[in-house]
Amino acid sequence: MKEKLKKKMRIRTATVDDYQTIIDLITELAIFEKAGDQVTNTAKQMFEEKEFFKCLVAENDKKEIIGFAL
Repeated sequence: MKEKLKKKMRIRTATVDDYQTIIDLITELAIFEKAGDQVTNTAKQMFEEKEFFKCLVAENDKKEIIGFAL
């Protein structure tokens, strides 16, 4: 009998502390899509314009961000 692995994931609103990780994920995706040179946003810019920036992040059970939705 196969034992099912239960993995917990949590969705939450992104905070200022998450901005660099979000930029890193955006950059990774852009590189995968062969458009890495087109990423111009920075965590600093996100902070400066935070009233316009809304995002959700998905965390694993180790509280590592594993995804996001802008």
